Amino acid sequence: KLGQATEVLSKLRTDLAREPDDIKPELADGQLALAATALETLTPLVPNTALAGLSAAMYRDVSGQQQRADDVGKLASRFVGKAAPEFKLTGLDRKPIDPELLKGKIIVLHFWEYQEEPLLEPYGQVGYLDFLYGKRRKLGVQVVGVAVDERFGKPDQFGPAARAAGRLKAFMNLAYPVATDDGTLLAKFGDPRQVGAKLPLWVVIAPDGKVAHYQSGLYPVHPDEGLKPLDELLIPLIRERRAAEK
Repeated sequence: KLGQATEVLSKLRTDLAREPDDIKPELADGQLALAATALETLTPLVPNTALAGLSAAMYRDVSGQQQRADDVGKLASRFVGKAAPEFKLTGLDRKPIDPELLKGKIIVLHFWEYQEEPLLEPYGQVGYLDFLYGKRRKLGVQVVGVAVDERFGKPDQFGPAARAAGRLKAFMNLAYPVATDDGTLLAKFGDPRQVGAKLPLWVVIAPDGKVAHYQSGLYPVHPDEGLKPLDELLIPLIRERRAAEK
């Protein structure tokens, strides 16, 4: 049984296709399904073996992530297909971001803690997002990063928070604008942290003002594909926008 359990774990490691240095605990939806399926085989094999504790820890982790995914799914159902909440954006310079920048566009709001330290993932995804913006901006896609930091709600702390976000923006050489949020705007769209999930939150708003996509967490990324899942969501919206313009 121990040998069979080891084979199950070895196969799962291969199927998850994680990079050797990938230590993020959160799994993508497909990876989570693979882990849950493996546990169905693993669990009856490990009682009274050295892998019993590992199996129990995996079960708790997978169950917790599945529950968070269900809760985020319920959040998404509140918004997808419905008119996006009204919102205004303020830049790192404290000035309002011109609403004309967003008018008639496909809007991608990327809520995350934009700050230079600690410089952890998903800052790499921010680079891919900027690349995607450069590729699709002429087709009517407008990306806005939203730096979520409660200090933006405190006049005496706004400056340090803005400088931290600004340094990351400069370090990554981001072409898209970064707005500020003390958590108020995020709450309008449903803060995934309230159900135990994590930022980033990705919200795509179609030109008609309706939410077309809602996702909490990281996209699976391959270096030669970038944010392919997000791009595949944008392409039909771009086509619909161009058809409406004709």
